Amino acid sequence: MKDADVARFWSKVQKLADDACWPWLGGCHREGYGAFRVDDTTVLTHRIVWTLTHGDIPPGRNVRIRCRNRACCNPGHLFTTPHGKLRASSWAIPLPQAA
Repeated sequence: MKDADVARFWSKVQKLADDACWPWLGGCHREGYGAFRVDDTTVLTHRIVWTLTHGDIPPGRNVRIRCRNRACCNPGHLFTTPHGKLRASSWAIPLPQAA
């Protein structure tokens, strides 16, 4: 992403306390996930946050939101899981705690 896109992205995040959810203030995907438009492509905001704060998403992994707030952009609330894990039954499985 270009520097202007990064600045525009973070301007739509309400940064609160380190351990609190950081709400996405922009548009949302139909399922409630934050959505951001870059170069004519819509990207889910938790994926952008991961990339900006942790680097590329590891191959074969999904970015998940520990707090289960789909509009949360706090990088401390994100973790990755292998593709195919924690799908249909994910709400019944305890999530890892932040370090």
